[in-house]
Amino acid sequence: MSTNLYLIRHARQRSADAADGALIPEDEDGLTERGFDQARRLGVHLAVRVKPDALYASPLLRAHQTAQAVSEATGLPIQTRDDLREIRLNFPLDMRPDQIMDVWLGVRRHLDRPVTPGSETWLGVQQRATAAIQAILAAEADRKVAVITHGGIIETLFFRFLGIPLENNLSVFVNIHHTGVFHWRPFSFYENSGWELIVANDTRHLD
Repeated sequence: MSTNLYLIRHARQRSADAADGALIPEDEDGLTERGFDQARRLGVHLAVRVKPDALYASPLLRAHQTAQAVSEATGLPIQTRDDLREIRLNFPLDMRPDQIMDVWLGVRRHLDRPVTPGSETWLGVQQRATAAIQAILAAEADRKVAVITHGGIIETLFFRFLGIPLENNLSVFVNIHHTGVFHWRPFSFYENSGWELIVANDTRHLD
């Protein structure tokens, strides 16, 4: 047997539809009506097609609400891990969209240097996400594990698993839709080991 890891982005959240790119506090940034429907469809898909053995989720509202729909469909309890949350960026909620973009570009250009006081680095997010997955896999060997998390976590792990230098993050694009499923499986070949990408950004459940 082998472990099967399903990294899944949360469903559509309120901030994705906010006018002029306005920011919404994380504890208020829950799912939209469309997002709740996406989460419900995801839950049915996982329950019928995947049949996961364990369910993990970020504590942020948009991820937790998505995980709740999956939990209801699969009967699995949600195991919440803070290290699955999105990157922490410390900027005021009244920041203009162009300023927000400057922050994001700074994060991606300066991988190991905070671009705002008290914020995480992109390299730090990758290291945190990698440690989280290693801990989950150690606890869930030879099982199917669904992880409801965020685009930034999935993207940095994509680079890590495929051995792509994080410095290339502005020239290598990873398409990650809401409730997109990334199915990974660890493998060993002679003295080598790594990750096999089975499916990327699977949203068939939304058709």
